[in-house]
Amino acid sequence: MGGYGSDRWGGHQRRACITERLALDLRALRRAGLFEHAGERGRFKWSSGHAVAWALDLGGDTGALRLSYGLQHEGGKVERQRETVRLERQAIAHHGYRWYLCCPRCERRCKVVYLIGARWMCRVCGRLAYPSQLYHDKTRDKWRRMWEADPEGLLLALLAGNADAARYVLTEHGQERGYG
Repeated sequence: MGGYGSDRWGGHQRRACITERLALDLRALRRAGLFEHAGERGRFKWSSGHAVAWALDLGGDTGALRLSYGLQHEGGKVERQRETVRLERQAIAHHGYRWYLCCPRCERRCKVVYLIGARWMCRVCGRLAYPSQLYHDKTRDKWRRMWEADPEGLLLALLAGNADAARYVLTEHGQERGYG
């Protein structure tokens, strides 16, 4: 029991969640007042103790966020990393503009980049999922199976707003057909 290949995943690995990675959120930087003037420098620290030093270069409709951080390896050795995340400005209604980070890997505009391995990248490049995407609702499976077996009965009961009929379709009728 529990040997190789005995699980129902068939070699599939669950995608990592965005909450499991360090995130550099442009909105959080702005709220903290750390993203206001060109030439600014600072240090952003997470509750986990990880920190990133940053420098901001702005010019016109583009800019750059220069990041400096260390990655600790198994032996305790810290490797220094430097990466530049391009910034892009987009005009919005009423004479304003909005800044975006550009993913260093795919150049996609985003508000958050995540540290995956030794690189910063967007959620799509890092194959990260939102927490809601990892949640599986078994009720959906039950509804789907019921729909496939008796779509008219289920639809009529639900559209009529008849609680008894809906209850019948969802319980007794469903169990008779093997939904339960």
